[in-house]
Amino acid sequence: MATTCGSCRWENWCSELAARVKIHAPVNEYPSTASQTKIVLLMVGLSAMSYFDRTIMSIAGPGMIHDFGLSDTQMGSVYSAFLLGYALMMIPGGRLADRWG
Repeated sequence: MATTCGSCRWENWCSELAARVKIHAPVNEYPSTASQTKIVLLMVGLSAMSYFDRTIMSIAGPGMIHDFGLSDTQMGSVYSAFLLGYALMMIPGGRLADRWG
């Protein structure tokens, strides 16, 4: 017999529906609190690292222009290439978050 909410007036119908549609997931299918905490801490750490990367790039930009003799247009290409990595990783990152999140 399928796991039901326990408060349903239509217990048999609810059991059959839960078995077919998997409305009521068994408790063991959810990730543990420890793994959820690790994932949240990892996401916070990566967000902070991303923020620092962007800040450092904006601070280092004028020095890079001077040291490498880049024009403003070329430095814009460097910034765009840097942000392209973030944009490309959002798709697999979103899929991983949907799968394990």
